[in-house]
Amino acid sequence: MSRISPKKAGPFLLFLLLLVLALVQGTPSLAASAPQKGAGLPASSRILDERTAFRWAPDFFAWAVHYPEKIVPLWIQEKKPATKKASEELRRFYWSTLRLNDSTAVLFSVFAYTQKPVLLKPLSQHLFLRRTAGKEAGRKIFPKKADPVFDQPILGLRQGLVFFPKTAEPFELILEMPGKAPIVFAFQEDLLKAQQEALSEKAGREQREAVEKERKKWEAQVALLQQELAKMKETTGGKPADPASSAVPSASVAADGEGKAKPRPEQVARRFFEAWKSGDHALMRSLLSDSLQKQFPSKEALAAFLRKKALPERLPRDATLDAADGNTGFRITLTTKVLLVRDVRRFVFTVEEAGKDRYAVSKME
Repeated sequence: MSRISPKKAGPFLLFLLLLVLALVQGTPSLAASAPQKGAGLPASSRILDERTAFRWAPDFFAWAVHYPEKIVPLWIQEKKPATKKASEELRRFYWSTLRLNDSTAVLFSVFAYTQKPVLLKPLSQHLFLRRTAGKEAGRKIFPKKADPVFDQPILGLRQGLVFFPKTAEPFELILEMPGKAPIVFAFQEDLLKAQQEALSEKAGREQREAVEKERKKWEAQVALLQQELAKMKETTGGKPADPASSAVPSASVAADGEGKAKPRPEQVARRFFEAWKSGDHALMRSLLSDSLQKQFPSKEALAAFLRKKALPERLPRDATLDAADGNTGFRITLTTKVLLVRDVRRFVFTVEEAGKDRYAVSKME
C-alpha cells in the first residue's frame, strides 16, 4: 500500500483540517451562513455537530452528516428571507433537495488518502442505517437512492447524498466492506439520548426498589400488629369488640359503715374509659382527683394534655380496658394510624380512694 511522503504530510494535514471545518459547517448548498466573529454558533450548526459522525479506516477517512427535519426552519431563520414568499420558496428548496417527505437524508463523504482506490460498489448494499432503540432495535434500513459517484473507484475526495426510507431516530450508520470489520458511525445526539434513557431507567429502577423495600417494611409491621391483636383476643376470651368488660369486674356497690353506696375502683375506671370513648372531657375531668383537677383546671386543658402525649381526644371503638396493677391500676390499649402504619399505644392510670365516699383517677401515664 502506498504511503504519503513526509514532503506531502504538511499539505495533507492542512487539507484534513479544512475537511473538518467543512464538516461542521455542512455543504455550501445546504448549510446556513457562518456566524460573525465573536458570536456563538447558530442553532443549525449545533444540530449539525450533534448529527455528524466520522471514522478512520486504513486507507480512507469518512464522515456522515444526517440532516433532520428540525434543521430546515433554523436554516430559513438564519438566512433571514425578506418576504414570506421567499421564506416559503427556501423551505420548498431545502425540503425537496433533501427529499424529507419520504426520506432520511445523509451526506456521506469519503477521502482516500493513499494511491490505492477505495471500492464501495455497490454502496446500496454496503451502507445502511441500523435502529438502536424501540421494538425495531437492530433493524437494518438500506438506501433507496445514493449518489452514483460512490460506485466508481474513489481517489481523493468523493461526497454525495444518500437517501434512506424515512427512519425515526435514534439510529447509527454502518458501512460493511467484504473481509473487513464494519465501520459504525454513531451520532452524538443519539448517544446522549441513549445515556439519558439509561440514567432515567436506572433512577426508575432504584425508585421501584425503594418503594418495594418500604412495602415489605409496612407488611412486616402489619404482621406484627396482627400478632399483637391476636394475643389481645386470646387474653380477653376471644371477644374483640369490647373485651374490657371481661377484663375489669362488673360494677357493683359496697356499703361502708354508714350504709352509703361507694363505687369500686373498676367502676370509676369504666366510667373514665367510656367518657373518653365518647369524647366527654368534662366527665373525664370530674373523675380526676383534686390534685389532678388543679393541674387540669378545664376540659380544654385535659384535651391539650392528651394531644401532647399524641393520644386521640376520642378513643377509637376498638380500644380496650384491662386491669394493670392489682385493684387500682388500669391500662387502656388502642391503635393509632400514622400514614400507612398502625401503632399500638397504651395509656396507664391509677384509681385510688379520694375521700370517704369517692374513688378518683389519681395518676395518668
